[in-house]
Amino acid sequence: MRTFEKKTDLLSTVADRIWTAWSKDRGLSREQVIRNLESIIASEDEFTLVAHAGREFVGTVSVIASDMVERPDLTPWIADVWVDPEYREHRMGSALVNAAERLAAERGEDVLYLCCVPELRPFYNGLGWTEIESNVGREQACIFEKSMLQKAFVP
Repeated sequence: MRTFEKKTDLLSTVADRIWTAWSKDRGLSREQVIRNLESIIASEDEFTLVAHAGREFVGTVSVIASDMVERPDLTPWIADVWVDPEYREHRMGSALVNAAERLAAERGEDVLYLCCVPELRPFYNGLGWTEIESNVGREQACIFEKSMLQKAFVP
């Protein structure tokens, strides 16, 4: 797994997955997704991780300042967790989220938030996340939080 700035050859692939999964239905263009990713790469506070097998894309996750316009007071967020279907039974989603948590903790974050569709509650509960709100926004999303205080001390 690499931070995105070290694997920019996968920028187009990451953008395609994010655009297809979430942004297309929200009216964003693929070019806007690419610009957002480039902004994350240039940021000191945000990051994107890419899991890959050689040159083959496996999955991605980001930590960004805000992921829900309905909750601008909550920051930062785990966002855009995606694993290609052929790798979903290999715990890659868990590995990506855990890697993002560790890096956020190393960067001094005390707490992270994420939003997801209700169907993903069991996945995030299983990773130790706590649901703090449900039925948020037009997608009726669930909001979770997780303390990073223990993560900072885990080798």
